[in-house]
Order: sequence, then C-alpha cells, then structure tokens
Amino acid sequence: MFPLKGPEAKSLVSLLIPGGRGLRLQKGDFIRAEVLRMVSPNTVEVSLKGIRLTAKTSVPLTAGSSVDLMVQQVGKDRVILSLISPLKTDRSEVLKLVLSALKSENIARLKAKEINDTVKGKLASLPQSVKKNFPEVEKLIEYFNTPDDLQPAGFGTAMRRSGIFFETAIKIILKRFLQENLQEEIKKPDTPSKHGMQDRLLAEKEEQPLSPQKPTGTSNQIPPHQIKRYLESDIKGILLTLRAKLDNRETLEILKSEGVNIGGFKKTIEGLLKNIEHYQFHTVLSETTQTWIPLIWDELKDGELLFDKTPKHQDEGSFTCAVKLDLEGAGRVVSLIYFTQGGFNIRFFTERTEFAERISAGLDHLKEQFENAGLNLLSMTVAQGLPSEKRGFPEDRV
Repeated sequence: MFPLKGPEAKSLVSLLIPGGRGLRLQKGDFIRAEVLRMVSPNTVEVSLKGIRLTAKTSVPLTAGSSVDLMVQQVGKDRVILSLISPLKTDRSEVLKLVLSALKSENIARLKAKEINDTVKGKLASLPQSVKKNFPEVEKLIEYFNTPDDLQPAGFGTAMRRSGIFFETAIKIILKRFLQENLQEEIKKPDTPSKHGMQDRLLAEKEEQPLSPQKPTGTSNQIPPHQIKRYLESDIKGILLTLRAKLDNRETLEILKSEGVNIGGFKKTIEGLLKNIEHYQFHTVLSETTQTWIPLIWDELKDGELLFDKTPKHQDEGSFTCAVKLDLEGAGRVVSLIYFTQGGFNIRFFTERTEFAERISAGLDHLKEQFENAGLNLLSMTVAQGLPSEKRGFPEDRV
C-alpha cells in the first residue's frame, strides 16, 4: 500500500483495485476517469475503463466530472496516479509528459546501422520459400535504397514511401473518392421516382455484383482498390500487412516449418513500425516534419531528415530542411537548406575540421550541380562545429 505523503501528494489519487479486477496499468500510462459519486471528502467512486472502483484522493473532485490521470506507481491491489491539470500545465510540461508516455510504450527510433542490420541481415537472410509465401518481405527489401539510387526523383519517392505520411495519404484517397462521387451525383438527373435519389441509390446497390470488381480508373472507383495499391507502395503499409499475416495460424505454421524464429520475426516487424511511429509522433509534437529515408549505406551510423516552416514574422513560403548525419570516419555532419522564393541558402556544419575542409574543396562542384539543375543558389558556406538545437531541430539558421 502506498501512503499519500510529501509535496507530491497534493495532486495524487490512490486507487484501490480489489483482486486486480482485470485492470492492466503500467507506470507512465495516461487514462481518463469518470467521477461517479463522493463517498466522503477524500474518497470517491470512479469509473475507469468501464470498471467501478474506489479511490482515495488528495485533490478536490466533483461528482459527474472527468479527470485525466497518469500512472505513477503500480502495486498488487493499489495504483497511485497523478492528476494532469490542463489549466496549470504549460506546453513544455505536456510535451515532457507525452514523450515520457511514448518512451514507456517503446516507440523508439532505430539508428541507421540498426536498420541496415535488420534489412540486410534478418530480412534478406530469410529462406527463399518464405519470401515466396510473403512477397511483402521482398517488396520491403526492394524499397531500401543505396546512396547511388537517390537521384532527385528517387529521393522524393523514397521519402514518400517512408511510412511517415501513410495515414494522411489514406485520408486523401478517401476524401478524393467522396468528392468525385458527390460531383457525379450532382451531375446525374433525379429519376422520376417519388423518392428521387434515395430510390436510385438503392437501385444501384442492387445492380452491383457481389464479387469485387477490378479498378476502372474512373471517378467511381471503389476506394479499397486504391487503398490496397497504396498499402503495397508504402513501407508502413507493407509492415502492417506483414503484422496482420503473423496473426494467422496458417502463416505461423509455414514459418515454423521453415525453421524461422517467429518471435524474432515479429520483433523485427514491430521494431520497424515503432521507428516510423516515433517520427510520426514527434512530427505532431514538435510542429515540424521529421522523417527518415529508407537507405542502406554502410558508412551511415545514424541520420535524420527534418522540415520546418519558417516562423510567420519571416518570409512567407519559406522552409528549412535539416539533414543530420553521423558518418563512419567523418563524424557528425549537419546540412541546413534554407529555401525562400528567391532561391536556396545552404550551410554545412561538421564535427571534424578535416571533413569541413573536404566539403569546402568540393563547393564549386556542388554549385555547378545546382546550376545544371536550374536551381537558384544564393549562398553556400561551411563551418566547423555543430549548431545548437531546440526540440531536435538545429537553431542556427542561415
């Protein structure tokens, strides 16, 4: 039993859970409780995940209200939770709490070397018969590029396939489908039927065959076909498909017969998914776009790609892209690409002096490449020493 003592006790709720009651909580979990009734000034009855429980509280609560709580300690028959007050918690504190919760959920970013080992080692070494039964594995390996593959067009494709924009793309597909079909309905004249459009929609439904049709490319194409194609072209979609297959008994039997470590395979898929979710969560929390490039590069120990819209008091339509690399032999390198309507300003920062000198020696070649691509380069400089950061984004702007 945990006592409510000390200054921290001012915002704590002690939850009595007789016999566990089937409530599974872990330290760092965020939950919402409904206050059902006041038993005494410091005792309340609450509903938590549909379970009715008694709680001791040092915080004044009101019957009929809802409270947001974070799990602090978990015991055999008692849980200690802290009250989260949106009125008294500033943005930085909320961010700290959310990041703490994400850490407890093991949503962790994989380093580039770990991804290399996963793709080149664990996935590539699977038996050919397994790859034949699970074409998603081959597709996943195929989507990981080498530095030579990343020409301008390939770079954009690789970034779009990274999984960061998966849910957004699905929403866009559905939105387009609804908008296009609404326009088609507006164009169609109403039937002379008494009930107009309602009768026509029912009639169309009856005329449709039960078996799914192949996509026709017209505006009334069924969304699942488009979504299926997107699932096959996005790394997160492929990983989600693989994870779903690993819940199938027949799938597990195939893997078992091939001597595949099923637990290890599942862990590999989950690790790659958590890596993508790390960037998705941090993109929302930091109000920047944080992503990664599916890249197989032996010299790359770690790397990130971040995009940030310039604050409103500066030029409208301006963006900054930060490329953060940790290279074998060269150390850490940061490239800030600042884009305005007038052109590009680029600044390189290096951890090591000798690598700064090597980049400086190649600046003329880089400038020539910009010119050949028809891009207006305003400036390009090199500095030894890494820039300061705020929320993971380099602050030293050009």
